[in-house]
Amino acid sequence: MRHYKIYPFSFNRTWDEYVNGFMEHSYRIWIGLETLHQISKYSPHQVLTIEGYVETGPRSANTFRAMYTDFNVGNRSTHYTITYSSYKNPNEYSLGNILNGLNGSSFSTFDRDNDGDDTRNCALQYAGGWWFNGLNNCSTNSITSFFTCPSQNCGPNALKKLPGYEHDKILGVELYMG
Repeated sequence: MRHYKIYPFSFNRTWDEYVNGFMEHSYRIWIGLETLHQISKYSPHQVLTIEGYVETGPRSANTFRAMYTDFNVGNRSTHYTITYSSYKNPNEYSLGNILNGLNGSSFSTFDRDNDGDDTRNCALQYAGGWWFNGLNNCSTNSITSFFTCPSQNCGPNALKKLPGYEHDKILGVELYMG
C-alpha cells in the first residue's frame, strides 16, 4: 500500500525555478521545464500520466488518472508550450481530461505570465506554475487549487467536481512521463 502525505509546501515558484527544477525532501520534486523539453525532444511519443491519490476511508485510497499520448514540451523560446495528440481514460477512477483546452498552452508562473489572459495572471491566482490558457482549468501543481478551487471559475474537470469525491482528502499528486 502506498502512503502519501501532504505537508505545507508551495509550488508558487519563480520562472527560473520551474525552468531549472527544484526539490524539497526526496518526494517533492519538479525536474524542470528544460529537462522535460530535453526528454520529449530526444524521446518522442512520450505518455504523460497524472495521478491523484485520494483518501476514501480510514484505510483506503483511490488513484485517479489521466493519460496523454505523444506528450511534448517545447523549448524556452516557446515558453515550454505543451502539445499532445490524445487523452486516454486509463481506468474507472479517471481525473477526466484535465488538460482539455490546454494543448498548445505556454507555461506561466507568478513572475512570467504567458497564459494569454490580459486581465489576470492565472499562475498568480492559483498560486502555482502550470500550463494555463486563460482560466480554462486549475493547476495540478497547486494541489489545493486543483482539488479545491478558490473560486467558481474552476474548470469543469477538477477533482472536486467528481460525484461522490467532493469532500475526500487529497494525499498526493504525481506527474510522470514514460
